[in-house]
Amino acid sequence: MDDRYDALVIGSGIGGLAAAALLARIRGWRVCVLERHSTAGGFTHTFRRPGGWEWDVGVHYVGEMAEGTMPRRLMDAVTGGAVAWERLPELFDRARYPGLEFAFGGDEERQKASLKALFPAESAGIDAWHGDLRRGARSLVAALMVPDLPAPVRWALRKAGLLPDWSGIETTEERLARRIGDPRLRGLLASMWGDYGVPPGRSAFPLHALIARHYAHGAWFPRGGGAVLARGAEAVIAEAGGCILRRHAVTRILVENGRAAGVEVATRAAGQDRTLVLRAPVVISDAGAPATFGRLLPPELGAEAARRLEPFRAPCSVVSLYLGLTDSPAGVGLGAENHWLFDGFDHDAALTGAEWGETVRPAGAFVSVPSLRAGDGRPHTAEIIAVVPADAFAAWRDRPWKERGADYDALKERIADALLALVERHHPGFSALVAYREVSTPLSVEHFTGHAGGAVYGLAGTAERYRTLGLLGARTAVPGLLLTGADAYLPGVVGAAFGGAAAAGAALGRFGVFTVMRWLRAAEVTAVPPVSQTPSAVTPFPKTSGGG
Repeated sequence: MDDRYDALVIGSGIGGLAAAALLARIRGWRVCVLERHSTAGGFTHTFRRPGGWEWDVGVHYVGEMAEGTMPRRLMDAVTGGAVAWERLPELFDRARYPGLEFAFGGDEERQKASLKALFPAESAGIDAWHGDLRRGARSLVAALMVPDLPAPVRWALRKAGLLPDWSGIETTEERLARRIGDPRLRGLLASMWGDYGVPPGRSAFPLHALIARHYAHGAWFPRGGGAVLARGAEAVIAEAGGCILRRHAVTRILVENGRAAGVEVATRAAGQDRTLVLRAPVVISDAGAPATFGRLLPPELGAEAARRLEPFRAPCSVVSLYLGLTDSPAGVGLGAENHWLFDGFDHDAALTGAEWGETVRPAGAFVSVPSLRAGDGRPHTAEIIAVVPADAFAAWRDRPWKERGADYDALKERIADALLALVERHHPGFSALVAYREVSTPLSVEHFTGHAGGAVYGLAGTAERYRTLGLLGARTAVPGLLLTGADAYLPGVVGAAFGGAAAAGAALGRFGVFTVMRWLRAAEVTAVPPVSQTPSAVTPFPKTSGGG
């Protein structure tokens, strides 16, 4: 290791990896990615337990991975073309409510016909809603590039009326109420709010629209699981002379003469704690905007920005139940598709009324079976994920990892029982397949990623956030310091990766975003040999992932 890098990236989530890989590909930059965890990939990493069971922490399904689409070209560029994408069943999202079941996916006209067959009185509203989704998604896509365009271009777009009016953004529920009268259908159409973590009464409608349209042509999963994304990106970064340094936690961004000049890093070598200083003319943060401004920058530079972001910290995190199974759950009706299970149609009320104490009563659950979609013959596993308020586990936040006490462990057991019972009600016989179980809480997320409150979705995608802040974009008020990932752009694998593209463009100069987009459209991606790793350099599947 040396300190002669063209850029430093804080965090190896897909946003950080995308920025580093694109700079390596397009300009041959030597980029050093600094990761606090023992495994690269952020929420795309996987972990294992004895018995060969393996789970994906954050990658469950991805849209727009058909050959030739811009998101697919971006992911191929970032991973060096090393990732094959397994297509999920045509009807990839199954939602279950009391007395109602519906499968999303497939051709839009057929989906609309299926909805109209269930709700014939809502035919006009169903057509209007799908039109709203298309227009809402387009408006947000048009706005995504704006923060990273030069000021004269932004001025011209505003003058021409081509930018959205952020002040007029509705919530998802407000838009649904304008189109749909039946509360059951409103709840059904909002089912995928768990993909971005804000219930429909608070979420920004354009964000919901963009996520929904992201899956308009199907869903995919990376063959071999989410970890292949980081492995592919690392090979791209290494080919240009860069690297990923694991167990290197950035503690401070160095600012000299008004510019970002490098980072201070805490690590451990030969049994001793060490502090390193690495320098580069560009620093890209994938640590999340609140941490970047509130913790890593000097207070005189970051405190005001952190204060403005404080109201928009994510209101929700997740608990995850990781299950090792004795056999395929397909026999009890759980296949490669996703399953959304709800006990009611009012998502906001259900989230508010959920209990996470002596009694555990989740608002609903998302069920995924990675072993049936990874295409690599792994032993059968399942994941049950429930959205929880970000402060639900605040009482244990100051206790050390793995030492949070018997009361915390007992709560996790109650959570496991409650989530299993919820799935068992819909899929009798599922519990009998469980041979191993492990619970991860928001505290686990915070411990491994540094995101306060276990903010798996980044800043809250609320209507009020976009009305107040718009999009953050990659550029900051500190020259040489850029943002990437979900906070700069959008939540999700592809949204965060486009945050990386925006950051790479900003690093390349005033019109660099156009350089990146032109390169992605024209590039013929060739495979890059994988990085040779030694056990001392990387622990791909550490025992310290998962719960705790």
